[in-house]
Amino acid sequence: MTPTSRRRFVEDLLALIPAYAALGFLFEHDLFAAQTRPAAYRWLLDVQEASRSLSGGRLRPAQWQAALETLFGGVTLPEMLRLVDFDRLAPAMERPSDRAAARKIELPAVEGLPEPAAFFTKVFALGPDVAIVPHGHRNMASMHVVLSGEIRLRHFDRVQDEAGHMLIRPTIDRTATPGDFSSISSQKDNIHWLANTGAGPAYTLDIIVDNLDPTLGFPYRMDFVDVAGGEKAEGDMIRAPRVSFERALALYGPAGIRR
Repeated sequence: MTPTSRRRFVEDLLALIPAYAALGFLFEHDLFAAQTRPAAYRWLLDVQEASRSLSGGRLRPAQWQAALETLFGGVTLPEMLRLVDFDRLAPAMERPSDRAAARKIELPAVEGLPEPAAFFTKVFALGPDVAIVPHGHRNMASMHVVLSGEIRLRHFDRVQDEAGHMLIRPTIDRTATPGDFSSISSQKDNIHWLANTGAGPAYTLDIIVDNLDPTLGFPYRMDFVDVAGGEKAEGDMIRAPRVSFERALALYGPAGIRR
């Protein structure tokens, strides 16, 4: 990220966060002058501030998504791969034949990044024809960047919950390649479906902030839906049946009928 674009992002963040909170962070870590730090480390500090603001209610979920999309534009894919030690991590991850594998990873220590951080990170691995089956989210927000491979990426807004269904609206359907990213929250693109369409494995890095409402009594939950098996509803909406994780795997896994 150039100094000008970086300053523009900080100014946008200041407009969203009460000045006393954001300015305290900026002066504490000297973000404007820290050009000698590796870009990925500066990126981690900014992700921390945005995520802390989300957890503290100073950013709305959709604002956090917009902030992280801006931040991802400031770190290159090679930097991201080095940050997660991808060359060592990828060969060590098992890739089940019917589902995605996930590994929580610890990012390098960064001066000024508190312990524990306001977010956590996972790497997901998908073998050929494997999908992260369609599901919605509760009590969390997350950002996903493709590290390797080719993924058909589909998102849906969660318009309304019903007893046995979800009323959803398609928002994204595109091919994602290394360096592409997307995000989910309760406000925007809550449901997603990622299918490995390449010849080899695919990997994503996820930045996750959960337990946004501690009064709910759970850090996060996922609600699985049969998107392709839903019925057309008003306008461009779909009434998608709720299903179990096992049923979603049967429908959307390599041997499933939902592609």
